[in-house]
Amino acid sequence: MTAANGSEYRIDDLAQAAGTTVRNVRAYQERGLLPPPRRVGRVGLYSDAHLARLRIIGGLLGRGFTVNNIGELVSAWEHGRDLPQVLGLEQVVSTFGSDELPTVADRADVEAAAGSPPDTAGLTDALVRLGIAEPHGTDRFRLPSPQLLHAVGDLVGAGLPAPSVVGLLDSLLHALDDTAAQLVGAVVTAVLNGRDDSWMPSATEIPELTALLGRVRPAIGTAVAAALGLAVERHTESALGEFATRIMSEAADRPHHGAGLVPSEHGTSTVGPTSGEETP
Repeated sequence: MTAANGSEYRIDDLAQAAGTTVRNVRAYQERGLLPPPRRVGRVGLYSDAHLARLRIIGGLLGRGFTVNNIGELVSAWEHGRDLPQVLGLEQVVSTFGSDELPTVADRADVEAAAGSPPDTAGLTDALVRLGIAEPHGTDRFRLPSPQLLHAVGDLVGAGLPAPSVVGLLDSLLHALDDTAAQLVGAVVTAVLNGRDDSWMPSATEIPELTALLGRVRPAIGTAVAAALGLAVERHTESALGEFATRIMSEAADRPHHGAGLVPSEHGTSTVGPTSGEETP
């Protein structure tokens, strides 16, 4: 894979990134679902636009569409439209949630990335259950988001128990799934507002739609990060307050020798007398 004006992939790298097989890539190309690659000598190089198209095909197949259905849709979609514009919009749509590329790793690499806690087998099973790792052959896993796996490793490496990290991610993924559904629903409603069920963007509407999605995506990411930051700040302040209250309570219950902070009846701290000092 090379990176110049975007990424370029050999066919095996493209298939891995899209979560499919080389055989499928060739079959889609023969059926006209996938544009031909750029040729450099005898090597075919595929772009991010090809990856976007493959992701869309995979998503439609997962929803029960057949290859023939998808072929009819692609034909109708490309008819009378500028292909680069079409592919550009597809790329924005396919990376609307994340432009992170999946990777494939063996069990040892997954366990190492997850921080290698004592119960590595149990953690790997939990990662599969959460969808952070997907079985991909014998003792190999596809990682839809390598960053998420490395975040697990960072938390475990920082000293958090692996079961706590798994529980945290379980809650986080469920909460964000509901939020994501609402966000995507709001975008779909805005795009389809006033349009009938057979609408497909025209040649003049494609650039406008591409620009709209291109602006919305980073705004959503900013909003989610900012909201999470505020929530973490509130709970951090609450935890610090509880910690301080506990310390002051312990100090009040402990015999005082020498000068020290003594909680007063008004909730403020005063300096107690030192040994041998008379209190007026």
